[in-house]
Amino acid sequence: MSEGLTPNVLSTIAQYGAIAASFEAARTTLIDWGINISLKRIERLTYYFGKIGINLRQSKLTFFSSGQFSYK
Repeated sequence: MSEGLTPNVLSTIAQYGAIAASFEAARTTLIDWGINISLKRIERLTYYFGKIGINLRQSKLTFFSSGQFSYK
């Protein structure tokens, strides 16, 4: 558990933080779902989740560009 949240809750918060028109709109939806969270935390977790994705992408690009993979 990262940030004291299950992976499912973290990804739900990040998803709504990214697709909603604003973090306030995301917060309204999340509160309706029973996730009471501050605007600042939604913003921080959304960017944190995005950074995880960027780091994962960079890791895979580095791995593939090194030529150390095989097609099986």
